[in-house]
Amino acid sequence: MASTTPNLGLKLLGNTVADKEKYFEEWRLDIAGEDRQSNMNIIDRAYKQLADDLADTITDAQIDALFEEEQ
Repeated sequence: MASTTPNLGLKLLGNTVADKEKYFEEWRLDIAGEDRQSNMNIIDRAYKQLADDLADTITDAQIDALFEEEQ
């Protein structure tokens, strides 16, 4: 692969001779294979990290519980 994306390190396919000669199966495994370093697995790990980070934020119910209800 020619290069990777700056944030997640996803594999990009360039226009070099080496990239043009890459077999389809090898490219497909880089993109969506079961290998831990395939693009799909990288995206999945990043999504889980984001979801875990969001789960640690305070909820509306928790904010409401901080204030007494006016009667």
